[in-house]
Amino acid sequence: MQAVRFCGFRPLLSPVLAVSLVSVTLLTGCLSSGGSSGGGEEEGVPPLPEAAGEVLRERYQPLGESAAIVLDTKTNLAWKRCYYGQTWSSELSACEGSARTLTWTVARSLIDADGFRLPDLQELKSLVYCNNLHTSPNEIGELDIAEGCGSPTLSPTIEPTVFPDMRQLTVWTSSASESIEGAGLGIQFGSGVLSDFNSVEADYRIILVRNPEDGDDPRAADGSRPRTNDQ
Repeated sequence: MQAVRFCGFRPLLSPVLAVSLVSVTLLTGCLSSGGSSGGGEEEGVPPLPEAAGEVLRERYQPLGESAAIVLDTKTNLAWKRCYYGQTWSSELSACEGSARTLTWTVARSLIDADGFRLPDLQELKSLVYCNNLHTSPNEIGELDIAEGCGSPTLSPTIEPTVFPDMRQLTVWTSSASESIEGAGLGIQFGSGVLSDFNSVEADYRIILVRNPEDGDDPRAADGSRPRTNDQ
């Protein structure tokens, strides 16, 4: 059952106050469960879709009827299955459209209308799959990212059943380089290794993430609030 949100505010702890709030919002038409408020107030981002279908690779739970989002049941992070700029086709079980590339600064400020943002290094690292190192789905993401997967390994180094249209390319993270001034960190999914020499003005693809623990107030990596218009 989808959680009900009260005009962008989190539910109160007191049962008496909660019942009172329900009564008031029902009368004013401000109760929201995916609909729009008649008061013109900011509602925050929508909740994540409900689980739908079987768990993929014993770890990734598809969300929503389209299954365009998966929840990593190990890390509790929700991921879009396509690069930013593409859309997921449930009929084809594949991504459609052209992926967009962004500079590091722009990517860090990005947060879309449904609350997804650029992941940091540790978050994106949790997707790196080395078939030569990981003998079970639960081990995905467990590696020395500075060393990468080594060889021989399946490439791109990401679970192909869950993310079927990823490429052997560098993907931005929101983390800055600690060794090179003016550089941002990425992960090169050709070999699952840290990419540490990236000018912040370079254009790379991104994969978007959302942490369900952020509730209805997720932020971009730089603290920006969700925007309703495409950047």
